Amino acid sequence: MKKMFMSMLTFLICMFGVIGYVKADTSKCTVQMQTELTRSVSQVTASYEFVYDENNNVRGFDIKVYNIPDNMNVLYSVSGKNSKNGNFIIENGTGKIFDNNLNDIYTYNIGIYSLNEGCNYKVKTLNVVKPKRNSYSDLVYCLYEENEKSPYCKEWITNDIKMSQSEVEKLLNSNLKKFKTTEATSVCVDCGAEGIAYSLKGFYNKYKYTIIIATVLVISLNIFAIVLLIKSGEGGVI
Repeated sequence: MKKMFMSMLTFLICMFGVIGYVKADTSKCTVQMQTELTRSVSQVTASYEFVYDENNNVRGFDIKVYNIPDNMNVLYSVSGKNSKNGNFIIENGTGKIFDNNLNDIYTYNIGIYSLNEGCNYKVKTLNVVKPKRNSYSDLVYCLYEENEKSPYCKEWITNDIKMSQSEVEKLLNSNLKKFKTTEATSVCVDCGAEGIAYSLKGFYNKYKYTIIIATVLVISLNIFAIVLLIKSGEGGVI
């Protein structure tokens, strides 16, 4: 019973604290002060950045707010099934929070609040849509150069794809067939060895510069190794 009472008391204190912040006293807030506050937040912006692990894989996002004046605080809220709210950690004019959710899309509603006595209200609102990883980007059809720019092949998306995997595959395959009809050689995306060959072609077209650079490096290293062996075997005379 005592624990329940304390929980209710804590809830009421927090609730009235939030209400008090939202309905702050602005009786001393002149038009001139409000104009100055609005001007001071004109350069405040917000965005997200990818955060990588030691293997260069995305492990989450930093939600950031930039150019925060000294007399401002920054709060955020997220509605829906991922509902949450809190404060940004501000350092050197930049606010930051970390989000490790890679599977859902939702919007951060960010409020920039004045801390001036008698003029503490929300001066500016910003929205940041946090993306999610698109599982369809792993489809074999997305390896082909013809589908690289397709919205269904983007690795990170900010709008849910309202199509099943089979529907997406059908659409991407159809797009490949449009390109195939303009080529001199006939290819088969879904057929045995020819399908594998076309898949390898798509992979090469996507990563050809990396493959070329790697090949040049390997050849250069082999030549260097041969030169060293010749020098070592013939007393340094080639």
